[in-house]
Amino acid sequence: MSRFENLNYVWYASYGSNLDRDRFLCYIRGGKPKGSEKVEVGCRDKSLPIEEGTYVMRYPLYFAKASARWQKQGVAFIGLEKDEKIHTYSRKYLITVEQFMDVVKQENNGEIVDIGLQEVVESGFKTIIDSWYGTIFI
Repeated sequence: MSRFENLNYVWYASYGSNLDRDRFLCYIRGGKPKGSEKVEVGCRDKSLPIEEGTYVMRYPLYFAKASARWQKQGVAFIGLEKDEKIHTYSRKYLITVEQFMDVVKQENNGEIVDIGLQEVVESGFKTIIDSWYGTIFI
């Protein structure tokens, strides 16, 4: 039995446009974020995060590509090489595991993804789908 089978909540740390609480909450409740071209479907469970706060990631933040969703402007990405000297400020939200799965699905254009949280914790990251936001890491 995995130690994550009975896990109810996870911290979701976000950066880029999801630093904006209202923007992130569109993934939870559904709706069209200000500045976006896409209406988000929201999570099955539309409950607000239980807690939230500031979080410092030890991964580099960079901007690349362009997204039709954001008027063909640059997109925020996090590199996978951890560096304790780097301070990428982010916003963290304590949400249910089901909400986490729904948010990841929305960030990957509705693709159904298989996220093994045990593997993410054991290896530090897991690529779940070949897409811009298809890698989950801790």
